[in-house]
Amino acid sequence: MKLQKTILFIFILLVNSIYAIADNTYPFSYSVNEYFNGGKLLLTNSNNENNKITSFLIKRGMPGESQTIYSWNGIKKVNTKGSISGVRILDAIPLNSSILAIWIDNQIEYSVLIDSNTSVISKTEIRSLPEIIEEPTSCIINSLSENKFLIKLNQSLYQCNIENNNQINIYLITENAYTAISLYDKNQNKSEIVYLTGNEGWYTVNFSTDANKIVEAAKIQISEDIKLIPLGNRLGILSSSQNSGISLFQVVDKYKGILMSSWIESPIDKIDISYENHEPIISFLKNTGIDYYLYSTNQKNIKNRRYWKETVLPSGFIEPYGVSNLKDNRVVLFRNGIITISRDGTIQSSDFFPLGELFDDKPSVYKFNGYLVINTSTSSLILNESKHELWFINLFFANTGKIIIPALLIIIVIIFLQLYRHQKRFLNTVLDLPSSGIVFIISKDGSLLRANDSGKNFLGITDKVPLKKIFQYYCVLEHTKSLNELVNRALALKDTIIQKINIIQENESKEWYCTVMPLTSLTGKYRGLILTAIDITEELEKKRLSNWAQLAHDMQTNLSTIRLNAEHLDVIEDVPNLERRKKIIHQVGLLIQRVRDIVTVGRSDSIERQVVNAAGICIEARVEFDETLFPDVEFDLRILNFNVSCDKPKMVRALRNAIENGIRSLKGKPGRIKIACWSDPKYAFFSVTDSGAGMDEITKKKMLTPYFTTSKNYGGTGIGTMIMQHVVQLHGGELLINSTPGEGTEIIFSIPNYSHLRLTKKENESK
Repeated sequence: MKLQKTILFIFILLVNSIYAIADNTYPFSYSVNEYFNGGKLLLTNSNNENNKITSFLIKRGMPGESQTIYSWNGIKKVNTKGSISGVRILDAIPLNSSILAIWIDNQIEYSVLIDSNTSVISKTEIRSLPEIIEEPTSCIINSLSENKFLIKLNQSLYQCNIENNNQINIYLITENAYTAISLYDKNQNKSEIVYLTGNEGWYTVNFSTDANKIVEAAKIQISEDIKLIPLGNRLGILSSSQNSGISLFQVVDKYKGILMSSWIESPIDKIDISYENHEPIISFLKNTGIDYYLYSTNQKNIKNRRYWKETVLPSGFIEPYGVSNLKDNRVVLFRNGIITISRDGTIQSSDFFPLGELFDDKPSVYKFNGYLVINTSTSSLILNESKHELWFINLFFANTGKIIIPALLIIIVIIFLQLYRHQKRFLNTVLDLPSSGIVFIISKDGSLLRANDSGKNFLGITDKVPLKKIFQYYCVLEHTKSLNELVNRALALKDTIIQKINIIQENESKEWYCTVMPLTSLTGKYRGLILTAIDITEELEKKRLSNWAQLAHDMQTNLSTIRLNAEHLDVIEDVPNLERRKKIIHQVGLLIQRVRDIVTVGRSDSIERQVVNAAGICIEARVEFDETLFPDVEFDLRILNFNVSCDKPKMVRALRNAIENGIRSLKGKPGRIKIACWSDPKYAFFSVTDSGAGMDEITKKKMLTPYFTTSKNYGGTGIGTMIMQHVVQLHGGELLINSTPGEGTEIIFSIPNYSHLRLTKKENESK
């Protein structure tokens, strides 16, 4: 035991020492800070001295419903300062310490400035909407300057100016804008608006000058997907068809028109274009098999692969969302993680996150005060950035250390894994075994840690009920009290207990065989106990039935002697005596049948198959019921002539018991018993249908329980159903029960039919 503790201590020390030196193989890594489901998060600078950030959450509703804007200081959503609701929010953009929102209120679109307390600073009407209009959408493109913005509402393009007194002024630029963007010329220190007009694939590129003049720079043809890119005082246009693997890149000058066009071998969402040293730098994502590569080049070398700069991305990432340009880095979002890459092509971070499970749509990404924010209109994820000064040490362990470190630790790991897996495999096996009955795993303080399905059913709980509470908490039902007492005693003794317990459940007394064993940790410390309990009532019933079968077998001789003597009595020519003699012989015959039934069920005898006529089985079972004894019962035979391989006497006996059950279900009232047989290529079917009282679902489940009967007042003992089940099991078949309360019950005997195989064998032998 001391040796195990020493090995465990050394293992923990080695692992912790490695992660204390370096915990990532790249200069940076990201970890989850917060996740907000149901809305889009906007981060702004805060006026609060204690917090540098104010968070705004735009919580979306269903189309046509109102949405809500919340705000609070910092990242974590605590002490929400206020909210705005009752309006339809179309879009919003963060400013310095506030947000600019576009919303609809009473069929009027407004541009609204909101401060960090979710108070409306100013509000200006943009336009009134008619009662019938297409679903309004909004896209705040980007800023023209610090206080000037572009707003696009459907096809209408507006300029929004926020004055020094926070007053909002709205100017209509055009009512026919397909898309728009602003260009910023550093040399002239001014912004310019560029928008596209047109339809059916042909669009005009319009430059709006300071003098409010429109310069039509070019007419271009573009596909369904389009992306406008600012390239100084020029416009970059990236377009491609949906699901296309290539994209067209064009550069447009205000006065010279289209300067150049190039095809890029990548879809539009996997391309990033930046403007460096007065020329476009194109970065695009490609994959070969399961490996992804990021290529970068300038426009003149886009067709010459020799000048492409290649960055091999880490493996394990799938289904890229796209490439985004964040100042000094490029961010590649995948369905299962994030990779950041510097301008020179060096990988800065590689982290796995389940983005595909967190976001329903393709997410966007931006950086704010060291945080990486990934969001859609319905979800937002905030990631912390961590810098690793000694990341190259961990890189050594990830490469060279992949061989050295595992070699040092592998023996220790194997020892503990074997010990752990042995106990875990044992517990899982016990829980998953269908024949293990009830299984409970209980901690040393008496909390229920795990339970199999049978155990949950016994306690009357479902999978939705949380575990890990004191076992007594779940023992609410009366039949669970004795099991709770056993658990309390086992926790006190901390030793193995084997005991039989009598439990009354659903007004039935059942015998349970319980075993309690203590559980220990790898170091031998007491951890709790495992309790198993098996219902042995049915096994005891089978033993009792076997004893009855032996007694019944002995009684057959006596009954046969009585019947033989009754048949040879000299009959006095007296009608009453004749009737008495018939009744004696009839009753003795019934008793002999009952005795044979008990012998059939009580002994696991084999069957003697023979190829017989199925219709004959039905007829033979039917003729055992004298119409004079059952004058109110109508027998209906729907039988087909076909051969079946079975033990005929046993099948007749099973059908007879099904018919008896059907007659009892009529409860002395007029009714109908239908007997039928049919077959398919694999199975033979026999059915008995009555027009009696029928059964509910609870009664149907109990029907196959030993000795269960609903007709005790009409001579039922429950043995008949046991005979039917026993005969079908001997034939390798299945007993099906269809019943509806008030309509009747159908019993179907389904047995494999090997008659065609036997006939074929005989035919071959004859040949």
